[in-house]
Amino acid sequence: MTQKNLKITVFPNPTTGDVFIRGYDLSKGNIVLRNCLGGVIRNWKGANETINIADLPQGIYFLTLNYMQTSTVVRLVKVE
Repeated sequence: MTQKNLKITVFPNPTTGDVFIRGYDLSKGNIVLRNCLGGVIRNWKGANETINIADLPQGIYFLTLNYMQTSTVVRLVKVE
């Protein structure tokens, strides 16, 4: 899935655990993972290009990528 405003790629989607993020300088921004009700599950700041959600139950999540006054939300599907 590619988002045009930050030119980011998040893959694989759906995922079983590892999620790779390209085109986004994670050292200068942050990522918030939310469940489908909007509750914050995790928050990464200064992360590397890979995040892991293997310990979470399957379902639909939303990654909010914040960088230099811009936010992008990516829907992420976790499968077993």
